[in-house]
Amino acid sequence: MGSSIILAVVTVVLYALFLYGRHPKGFPPHPNFSLPLLGDILSLMPNTGKAFERMHAKYGDVYGFLMGTQRQVVEL
Repeated sequence: MGSSIILAVVTVVLYALFLYGRHPKGFPPHPNFSLPLLGDILSLMPNTGKAFERMHAKYGDVYGFLMGTQRQVVEL
């Protein structure tokens, strides 16, 4: 009984984190996968400048990403 309650709580928390990491409608093009609470930080490492160059080449002059839990938009 107790383990099923824990499983249910963990499932609800993970689902809520998944929904929180989604970008709102109309958000500029962005990486498809963002980790809950970390955002796109792993795709920006180890060389942030090169990562921004790759995103610019892929998404154009306006693109977005998650920095932690904050949505960021870059416009060149």
